Amino acid sequence: MSTQTTTAGAASQDYVAALFARLLNVPAPGPDDDFFVLGGTSLSAMDLIALIEQERGVQLPVRDFYRGTSVAELAATLDQLSEASA
Repeated sequence: MSTQTTTAGAASQDYVAALFARLLNVPAPGPDDDFFVLGGTSLSAMDLIALIEQERGVQLPVRDFYRGTSVAELAATLDQLSEASA
């Protein structure tokens, strides 16, 4: 894995963790923390998806969100979607 990929992955995890903290009003979650375990609902998931599109310009399909709802999994999904659209 290249340093650039590692840096991008860490930045994406930081971004997703910050979103979880902001939307769910929780202290900084770790990479393995799950959106729903932290108190997320299907409605707050839609808010999260909308924020990602608004702030990052990445369209995250709902099915992709539900495939991996931890900070690390969602960050990896965002990285994949960003690479695919580049």
